[in-house]
Amino acid sequence: MEENTKPIFVVDASFVLAFLLRDGNCQQTDVTFKKYRDDKISLVAPELLFYEVANGLKSACLTKRINQKQCVELLLLSLSLDIKKENINWNDVLETALTKKTSCYDASYVVLSRRLNAKLLTFDRKMQ
Repeated sequence: MEENTKPIFVVDASFVLAFLLRDGNCQQTDVTFKKYRDDKISLVAPELLFYEVANGLKSACLTKRINQKQCVELLLLSLSLDIKKENINWNDVLETALTKKTSCYDASYVVLSRRLNAKLLTFDRKMQ
């Protein structure tokens, strides 16, 4: 049996939202998601990714950047991306959040990327 040697990347909500909402960084996200669709890379995230994406879409809807129909369609699209959900160690998340003085949300992506020895794909400057 051949071992899976595809590069693994952890994606956060800022990266997924840039792809969905076609932000200025969409060329980078388009390339990444094409590689993912072509099965050349693996994308993973903590379970909270989808809550954060839904919240970001809700905010875009409330600020009238997108309408409610688009909001629902983009949420369904995000779920159809089938990004693999990974469990995280909450003690590590809390320790990282306290050490880095960041949110537990952001720390969860950092902890996962460390655990998997994977690059974190984010547009959140404080996490880069």
